[in-house]
Amino acid sequence: MSSKFTEKAEIVLNKSVTLAEEFGHTYIGTEHLLLALATEAGTYAAVLLAKNKINEKMLRAAIKEYSGLGTKSTLTSHDTTPRLRKIIEEAYKISLKYGTELTGTEHLLSALLEEKDSVAGRILLKSDANISALRDDIIGYIRLTQREVIKIAEPTNINIPNLTKYGVNMTSAAALGVYDPVIGREKETDRIIRILSRKRKNNP
Repeated sequence: MSSKFTEKAEIVLNKSVTLAEEFGHTYIGTEHLLLALATEAGTYAAVLLAKNKINEKMLRAAIKEYSGLGTKSTLTSHDTTPRLRKIIEEAYKISLKYGTELTGTEHLLSALLEEKDSVAGRILLKSDANISALRDDIIGYIRLTQREVIKIAEPTNINIPNLTKYGVNMTSAAALGVYDPVIGREKETDRIIRILSRKRKNNP
């Protein structure tokens, strides 16, 4: 998966493949992305969908109704439908528009909500969710995140020239979920610590 995605977004996109295989479908479509977004804990996209009663049980039933079930299959990213590819590209454009280098689950959901003529779009329209409010909420979150990240990067009034010029408030950034979690990634963390501890090597 491309490095232009956040860790959570990569998980969601990979989960879309797994879900399509589980349903026995021969393609990876918008409905699989929607279900993946709704079931990936720790993301604003999942929270927002749950708030609008778009949950796993409801989505699984809807996918069976619209797309049916088949024999468990094996798929790759090459089996992604053109419509889903378009949504992923639109999500990337949204992230760039709001000054974010990495595409997150919020950008994927935002792009998905704009694609009305899709299986996911029909499922959402048939649900009790207020799609217009959903769009406003997710864009509001993206804008808020953009403003907060800019605010974090702004220099403070503390008279410490080098810290002001080069420092970033990492505590605030972490609170916004800018950084990936390190819990359960002890090997990677230990490796980074070893690299940073090599004082005599300029290019570890």
